[in-house]
Amino acid sequence: MEFNDLNLHTLSIEDAIKSFAINTQFTPAQFGKMTQYVIKVPGQPQALLRVHKCKNLTTTLDTSAGSNENLSTELAHHIKKKCESYVTKSLF
Repeated sequence: MEFNDLNLHTLSIEDAIKSFAINTQFTPAQFGKMTQYVIKVPGQPQALLRVHKCKNLTTTLDTSAGSNENLSTELAHHIKKKCESYVTKSLF
């Protein structure tokens, strides 16, 4: 899948969400190694995006939760573009 096992700068995800659209609001909730973001963009139904931190040090973005999957997918593309890193696990 397009958003599985990504190498992301995870500390930049919230900045990427903020830069997604004017007046984007979000609320994160932590559930173990998964963070669920409730996303509110003016003029659109609320969206959910789940960010899973995987054992292999990668990140998976789950856009299937919630009722506005189109907005979740647009946001996931934005996060991938803004936060993707080509650095992988340490060689040592």
